[in-house]
Parts: sequence; C-alpha cells; structure tokens
Amino acid sequence: MATKSVVKNEKQLVTESGVFYKISKHSWSAVSSKVRGNELPDDAPKRVLSGKKNLIDRDYVSKLWNAQSQAENVCDRFGYRYKDFGKVWFIPKALISTVDKKVDECVDKFYVILTDFINNYGTYKEEWKKISGRYYDEALYPSQADLESRFYLASRKFIIDLPSKESGVLNDEQYKIELEKQKNEMKEFIDSTLTSLASNFFEIVKGIEDQITQGKTVNKKRIENLKIFAENFDAMNITNHKEMKIIVDKCFKIIEKVDPDDLKAGDKGVETIRKEISTKMTEIIETMKESKDQRIKRAIIF
Repeated sequence: MATKSVVKNEKQLVTESGVFYKISKHSWSAVSSKVRGNELPDDAPKRVLSGKKNLIDRDYVSKLWNAQSQAENVCDRFGYRYKDFGKVWFIPKALISTVDKKVDECVDKFYVILTDFINNYGTYKEEWKKISGRYYDEALYPSQADLESRFYLASRKFIIDLPSKESGVLNDEQYKIELEKQKNEMKEFIDSTLTSLASNFFEIVKGIEDQITQGKTVNKKRIENLKIFAENFDAMNITNHKEMKIIVDKCFKIIEKVDPDDLKAGDKGVETIRKEISTKMTEIIETMKESKDQRIKRAIIF
C-alpha cells in the first residue's frame, strides 16, 4: 500500500507541477557525403572540401540553425531536460507562458530567416559555384521548391503516462512492471531537478567568488543571472525544497542591492565591498557543502 501511495504522489508532483515540452526541428545539412583525407585533391578549396563537401556558405544556413538552438536554449533556461526523450524538457507551471512566448518568438524568427534564405537560394548557389569551381555539382542540391520542406521548427506540450489498465493494451503483469519503471523514472527525474537547480546556483555563486578572489572584475552578467535565478527559483523548485530555498533567499538578500560597478577590480574604493561579497559567497558555498541532502552535494564542484 505504501508503495502505491509513493507512486501516486511522485506522478502527481510531476503532472501537477508543469508539462513536458518538445522542440521538433530538422534542417538541411548543406553538406554532401564525407570525404576522406586521402581523397582530397591538393587544389581543393578548404571551404568546399574539408572532411565533408560543403554545398553553400555555412554563414547563410547557420542563421537558421542558430534560431533553432535559441528555442532549445529557452527551454534549458526555464526548464529541465528529460533524459532519453530527445529534445524534451519539463517546464514548471508558472513558467509555461514565458516559455511559450519566447519559443514562439524563436519560431517566428526562424521562418522569417527561412523565407529570406529561400528567396536568395539561387544567389547563394551561384556564389558557391564560383568558389567551388570544378567541385560544384548541381545534382547535390535540393530544388528551391523542395528546400522549404528541409527546414522545420515547432513545439508541443504533452504528459507522460501509461495506457489505462482498463484499455487492455497491457496485461496485468506488464502493467505492474511498467508502473514500477514509471515510479523509478519519476523519482529519478524529480531528484535530478533539485540537483540541476543546485548546480546552476552553485556555478553562478562560485563564479562570483572566483572572480573576486582572483582579482578580476565581476562580470555584470553573473550578477544579472543570479538575480534572475532567484526571481524564478520558486517556480523552478518543484520539490518545494526548503533548505535550498533558505540558501537562495539568503544569497539574494546579499546581492539584490549590489551595484555591479562596485565589484570592479582595481578600484580601491570598492575593495571593502568586494571582500565582503566574496566572504558571503564563500559562506553560501560552505553551507551547500555541509548539506546532508546528497542531491545538493552532487551539484557541487569541489
């Protein structure tokens, strides 16, 4: 009975805390088959033949790849990767609208770039034909009409669940086995969210401490990232981990009123502030190291 209760609670924690978010994408590689080093002619332009045969200036197509990566970066920033499911993230409930907005912006940007790429495809090929010389092969290129189907970017939300027991898709023994797998998978995932959260926090705090102790100017981006992390912490803390919240709140109170200009290196007027912040960041790190929760300890890089 106790095991069934735990399974239900773990499943509820996931399903009631957010949704799974998938980024679907594909794109034209803009290369042909691999070319072995001993098969490369001496006069082969390296931009054209270098391991693989490039079919177009990669600066043009990389804009599309970057837009796809930006959509994934949004999910990395506001969610947790779900292992073994490809480009799938768990997005906490309070951040779903934020992720939707930012991913939609990436998708819109992607298709604007794609339209421009398709409209200029003929010109790009002619440019590359001049660079490629005798290595140019028209047969390797998709037609302009086919090109659009080579690129895609979209997102969708879903939940992970077993077929209902009543459906008959799984027999009793199979259902029992898969239910146990689901329990273990959900527990592992829930534990990983805390470790990931603690790891991201530790990386920012340690970075601030290191830059001060090494006599460097603290990167303003680190301070900004710490403030953003603290602002999003409650939404990302799906396990409602009280110890981690106390640590983050304490750190935020230290840093929230700090002017990044006060953390510049070489300014004697701010050395007292720099030492004070460094000492407090060290205290935060030591608190994490002393935690009895192994999920937090696993996040620390000694």
